[in-house]
Amino acid sequence: ALKRLGPLVAELGMLTGSEQRTVERRLNEEHQLLSFAEQTTASPGAANPVLERTGEAPIRSADRVSRLVRRPSVSLRELLTATLSDLPEASDDAWTSVEIEVKYEGYLERERQAARKLKDLVDFQLPEDLPYLELASLSTEGRIPGISPSDLQNLVLEVVRSRQQVA
Repeated sequence: ALKRLGPLVAELGMLTGSEQRTVERRLNEEHQLLSFAEQTTASPGAANPVLERTGEAPIRSADRVSRLVRRPSVSLRELLTATLSDLPEASDDAWTSVEIEVKYEGYLERERQAARKLKDLVDFQLPEDLPYLELASLSTEGRIPGISPSDLQNLVLEVVRSRQQVA
C-alpha cells in the first residue's frame, strides 16, 4: 500500500526534484520496514521481554513481527530491534507510518475500498430515460423537495443493476 504512492506523487508533478527524491527516499524506507515486519519471525526469547514490558501476553512459539505489532501497546521498532541485529536506517516518521499501516491494516483497507467506490461515483450520471416510477426500491415519500439518503443509494443501485443487465 505504501509503495503505491510513489507513482501517484510523480504523476501529479507538483514536487521539485529535491522534494521528489525526499518522497522516494521516505517511501523506500517505509517499504523496507514493512518488508522486514512482514518477513521477520520473532522467537519467544526475543519477543517476550518486549511484550511483557508493554503488559501484553507472552508468546509460546515464534510469530511474525507484523502479527505481534497489531497488539495495542507493542512498538514495531522495539520488536524489530529485539529480533534483528541489522536494521535498515529509517526516519522516525517512517517507523511511525509503518506501525500505523500494520496495526490498522484492516481498517485502512476498508477506507481505501470506500474511497475507490466514491471515486467511481464521481462521474455517475442518471440516464435521462430512467423509469423512476418502476423502481420498486424507491419510496414515494422522500423529503420535499429532495430525496432521502437511502433513496439516493437505492437509485444508484437500481441504475447499476440495470446497466449490468444490459451488458
